[in-house]
Amino acid sequence: MESKWALFDIAANLTNERFQGKYNGKKKHLPDIDTVVARARKSNVTNMIVSATQLSDFGEVLSMAKKYDNTYCTFGIHPCTSNEYIKKNIPIDEYFKSIEKCIQEEMPNGKLVAIGECGLDYDRLFCSPKEHQNKVFPFHFALSEKYKLPLYLHSRNTNGEFASK
Repeated sequence: MESKWALFDIAANLTNERFQGKYNGKKKHLPDIDTVVARARKSNVTNMIVSATQLSDFGEVLSMAKKYDNTYCTFGIHPCTSNEYIKKNIPIDEYFKSIEKCIQEEMPNGKLVAIGECGLDYDRLFCSPKEHQNKVFPFHFALSEKYKLPLYLHSRNTNGEFASK
């Protein structure tokens, strides 16, 4: 069904494995991401933003932003992936330097439009503990200011802690 409105999807999760035909780790169908994007365009989704939520997925997200017209990306550490540096045994300062290097390299192409999705999510502490989330969240403010990019924020069940940052 075509829309009469121009739509901008600010949370196009195009890196989800379901677009590669996988559900719960099992292959169910052929990749259909091109079909999904074409269907979105037909429904007047004129622009999309895909978010890189950790260092390891930035390359894939950036490739998607470059592949599809009027598709952009963000880059930051989602609260649920804020412990990636620990899982990969990377010192936190080295991890942040790698993120900043990616931002510096990709700023000129115009596809990187925000820092994030970042913030706090206390409903999913099983993904990443509160202390890891609180350790990486402030890093994003400096990046936003340095590169003059807006923040793409995430807050869930933080009981006011999010606003106090």
